[in-house]
Order: sequence, then structure tokens, then C-alpha cells
Amino acid sequence: MGDFWKPQIKRAELIVKNLNHSIGKTTLDFGSAGMIRDDKLSLHGYLKQNVSGQVLGVDIRPSECTDVILDLNDSLKFATNSIDNIVAGEVIEHLKHPYAFLLECLKILKPGGRLIITTPSAEGLQLLLGRESPWHYYIWTLRNFYLLAEEVGFKVIKAERLNIYYNRNLLLRSIGYLIPKFRPTLFFVLEK
Repeated sequence: MGDFWKPQIKRAELIVKNLNHSIGKTTLDFGSAGMIRDDKLSLHGYLKQNVSGQVLGVDIRPSECTDVILDLNDSLKFATNSIDNIVAGEVIEHLKHPYAFLLECLKILKPGGRLIITTPSAEGLQLLLGRESPWHYYIWTLRNFYLLAEEVGFKVIKAERLNIYYNRNLLLRSIGYLIPKFRPTLFFVLEK
């Protein structure tokens, strides 16, 4: 397995560990078409192999991992209180209306259901060095996203910075280990 996939697997393991498995019958994987190289190594493939119940891939474009084609900037079109878990890995920064998206997630989750989000950190070293994607509408600090999630009505179970880099730069990874504020990825576990 190449170096590129090590952080992907680490992130996938952390996501699965933090899902609400006591109710986990239906899990939505938003952004399922992203970063596909090999279904066994994609987040969606990992979820399908390691989460009991139904795992549905939701994305704006079709792929081998997409079960439902849907623009996440629109209504999510799932019944109220019908979903056990939602995973949105590296998705929310691409949405024009993240507050509305979080409200929709809150609406469709069952009581006790969880929304797990990973997103780039505004304080991450990669952004401070000017390596920002032109496709990102919003970038958050840990505190700003925490406050946004609470304002929407979620209970924040976990909020932390992860040292997950998608490149081989040893210097960037080392700085992230030594100075947690510079870690590039935010990880949130939110509960209805």
C-alpha cells in the first residue's frame, strides 16, 4: 500500500470507530465519489466492509461508489428521522450553504444518530503555507465549526485536530506532531 493511502485508512478507521453502532442500520456516505483509486482503499469501500447495515454512497456525480446522485447544496430528500449515521469526509468545505446542510443532516438523523465530519483546518500548516484548494468555499478553525454545530442544534461529542497529510512531506507531518494547532484536518463527531 502506497504512502498516499496510509492517512486515508487511518481516517477511515477513526470514522468507523466513532459511528453510533448501537443504532447503525443505515449510514450515508456523502461525497462517496471523492478520492477513488481502488474501492478497497476508498473511504466508501472501507465503510462498506466495516460497518454493519446498509451503507449508501451519495454524491453529485455517478461513480462505482455512488448509490444516490444528489447535490448536497439542495434538500437531502431523505425522510425525517430516517438515517442512523452520516459521514461527510472532506465535503462540507465544498458546499455553498454549510449551515443549511447541517440543518438538513439534523433533520434526517434519528435521535442519537451521528454526523461525522472531516474538513481542512484554517490553522493547518498547509493553508498557512498557501496550499489552499480553489474549490473550497469555507475553511474553519476548530472553535468556529464547533460553535456552528452547536448553533444548528448538534451535541458535539468530539472535536479535534488530526495530523493527516495526503503527501509525503516529512517536515509538515513532523510539525503537526509537535504543534497540534498546525494539524491540517479537523475531525468532528456530532450527535442529534
